[in-house]
Amino acid sequence: MPRSLPVLALLFAACEPVAERPAAPPPVAVAAGDSLAALTGLAAYQGELPCADCTAIRETIVLHSDGSYRLQDTYLGTADGDASFVEVGRWMLDVGGGRLALYGSREVPQQFSVDGEQSITLLDQSGTLIVSAMNHTLHRLATPPAITGTARLTGAFSYFADAALFVECSSGKQFPVASGPGYLALEQAYSNTRSEPGQPMVTHLTGNLEMQPGMEGDALVESVVVDSASISAETPCAALALREQFGNGKWNLIELDGETVPAVDDVARTPGLELDLAATRLSATAGCNRMSGRAVLRGADLIGSPVAATLMMCPDSAVMVREQRLGQLLGAGGWFRMDGETLVFAQGGRVVGRFRR
Repeated sequence: MPRSLPVLALLFAACEPVAERPAAPPPVAVAAGDSLAALTGLAAYQGELPCADCTAIRETIVLHSDGSYRLQDTYLGTADGDASFVEVGRWMLDVGGGRLALYGSREVPQQFSVDGEQSITLLDQSGTLIVSAMNHTLHRLATPPAITGTARLTGAFSYFADAALFVECSSGKQFPVASGPGYLALEQAYSNTRSEPGQPMVTHLTGNLEMQPGMEGDALVESVVVDSASISAETPCAALALREQFGNGKWNLIELDGETVPAVDDVARTPGLELDLAATRLSATAGCNRMSGRAVLRGADLIGSPVAATLMMCPDSAVMVREQRLGQLLGAGGWFRMDGETLVFAQGGRVVGRFRR
């Protein structure tokens, strides 16, 4: 089943009967920690969208507080019955919180308008409201459902010290790999292809996301269960490209919490960030004191720890405030993505910093 965007169904609107919009479900109670702007758990939305060659596409989106999402598209009423496909990606709100973007495996990010806390409405590829009598709204669910179905993923697979990991390329989200029908063949192909132990190899994988026992303890962790896979060393991978960027020196801070950071003449005091991935060390400055701490890049996720700073008195109180805030953000961790030449740092679905070289 081709995964065409729902907006393609608009091409058929002139010659097909127009179905009535479904009635909105009862409002869902949303606590402060469930608000998209300050999400601490999960937020789920579901609705039936137009489909060119089936009855409808039931789209279910579960947003996670770490800025990742799981999406399930179920094509209803096809000739072969209902078929579900799963997508993994990152979600991000704009500055005003009125627009939601999903950065996944599609060529163009899906965009939605945020209609309060109760619903989101699909926009077209340019981010414009779709004028149609057909439904394009997904409503908030009281209980986030389990996302099941076939996932076709492209990511970096690695195996080292009895640990198999998969970093999905578009989102940079890292998953452990559990045993499945196609796992042994993947491990053998990896061993025959990689040039050194632990080397990440870009892999096209079909499987499922399931809760499986973790490597340590009895806790269940979301894992990739492999049905089939093939290694494709020549395929570009955004997650691997992001990792390489951190080996090329300092990133200069240009924006913090939506405010532009002024440039300074002293190169040594230019606000910015460096990550030494081999040494698992982070160093940064907001223009006065030097900050440092231990940090690990797990996929695109920065796993931070409290940072220490020198104790010079800064002549500019604004710099001291910025310094304190930058230290808090880096110590709390977050995730990165490249937007052209800009390195974006986010926590949850909110951008908190931007860097450039």
